[in-house]
Amino acid sequence: MITLRTLVCAGLCASLFSACQNDKRLPGSPVEYFGSVMPITGTEVLDLDSCEAFLPKAIAVRDSVVFVQCQGSKDVVISVDLRDNTRKVLLRKGNGPGEVLQMSAFSPSGDGKITAVESNKRYVIEISSNGDSVQRFFPAPKEYGPYISAVGGDRCVIFTGCVDGGMYLYYNTADSSVRFFGEYPVREEYRKLDNHIKSRICLSGRLAISPDHRRLVYVNYNGGLIDISAIRNDSIVNVCSLDFHYADVVIEGEVVSIRRTNKNGFYDVSAGNDRFCAIYSGKSIEKHRAGVDDCDYLMVFDWNGNPVACYESDKPLTKIYYQEDENVVCGVSIADDGAKLYKFQLL
Repeated sequence: MITLRTLVCAGLCASLFSACQNDKRLPGSPVEYFGSVMPITGTEVLDLDSCEAFLPKAIAVRDSVVFVQCQGSKDVVISVDLRDNTRKVLLRKGNGPGEVLQMSAFSPSGDGKITAVESNKRYVIEISSNGDSVQRFFPAPKEYGPYISAVGGDRCVIFTGCVDGGMYLYYNTADSSVRFFGEYPVREEYRKLDNHIKSRICLSGRLAISPDHRRLVYVNYNGGLIDISAIRNDSIVNVCSLDFHYADVVIEGEVVSIRRTNKNGFYDVSAGNDRFCAIYSGKSIEKHRAGVDDCDYLMVFDWNGNPVACYESDKPLTKIYYQEDENVVCGVSIADDGAKLYKFQLL
């Protein structure tokens, strides 16, 4: 049985972060972590295929503008204004100036920027939220990585990926300094392995940062794992780890493979200041094949890891964005008639 791990830095006031219920044992499924599951129905907001936003990899919403990262097009990032369906291309695929070849899923931050990392050449991309242009490109620490997710904070970018120093690389953009934080969440029998191997076990992860840049959450889609941290004084401090189930892997030397029977976990996460939302699969390639990333469950947690609400969606979701001011989740669902963006009103 997997236990709930808690580590709270002594320098943080206990009134800020409650204990993560470490006296309880977690169920093997996060659905069981919630006392009940409520049905929820989405309202269509945008036909993504009609906007040529094919195979969405990430979404964000700013006022009436939807930002979409596309995998099935040369237009890597586009924006669509819902008021008049105006479509703008913000980033194209290519090897020229202002273009990208391989980009991680972008993540929004509270200062109006959308942040991603170019995985091959290892530089950071920041896109302004007004939809007009790419704001800037600047180098990521090239001696580490490749990175699979990045978020922008106050004078910093936080990365996760193939990082030997720790699960999180904290890059201070003011002085270019690098610090490492966090332990990779792996099964007990793998904890004595070096971080080089453990980073590959946890490679399929996603980061989100709260709009006030004080909280960080990591989810893993090969395992049912959530890691919650506080950001303070150029440090990342673990608040709570919810290890519902680990990835079922085969390790041969430095090669880590996922078994077809593996129960997949959280495919996306989006954060507010008081809570965050994640979508959960619980499916295996062996049983569900191409539908393994269709997430039926939308889950809401507070920043201490406590369960807030669990919803079963009427449409399987692949990507989400949480609008805390309206308590609304915008989610992508892909069906036979293409990809569409839906709005879900939370209770």
